[in-house]
Amino acid sequence: MFDTISGILLAGGRSTRMGKDKALLPLPGNQDHSFVEHLASLLALSCREALLVVRDSAQALEYEALVPGGVRILVDVIPGNGPLMGLYTGLKAMHPLSSHGLVLAVDMPFVQPALISFLLSQPLTEALLIPRVEQKPQRYQVWKHVFKRDGATCVVCWQFALFTILRRRNCGRWTHNCARL
Repeated sequence: MFDTISGILLAGGRSTRMGKDKALLPLPGNQDHSFVEHLASLLALSCREALLVVRDSAQALEYEALVPGGVRILVDVIPGNGPLMGLYTGLKAMHPLSSHGLVLAVDMPFVQPALISFLLSQPLTEALLIPRVEQKPQRYQVWKHVFKRDGATCVVCWQFALFTILRRRNCGRWTHNCARL
């Protein structure tokens, strides 16, 4: 377990293009578990704490029975503002003893414990971790980012997009250059 890492799972999407909740899809190879169950369990086993960020209280109630005990479910601070607000909500709620946060999106079911251990065992700097396949950087398929809590510019990576989002001040407030909170 990484005692200085908070795990943040973003699961507040509406899955409008898919037509059903992606988080509730059965895990490939293990139809008894959903994406959200699998990823929340991985974070709970690997990190100081696991935070599951959802869009509203109805979604929180739906997921509550699925995730392991100890996973803290958070509702977006301001609803309807997409993954940026989910990220803000998770970062704001991180345990005070966590120096870094690991952010995953719920639609990444193939994340395995070995991958999390490998990524978290790397030097925890402000650098992005970008996967390489056959020596080619996968710029649009960045898996996750580990960011430093104090004074670091946080760049959060999704599966298909990069967002320069947050800067944490030493006073404990999160600010960002994308929207006003």
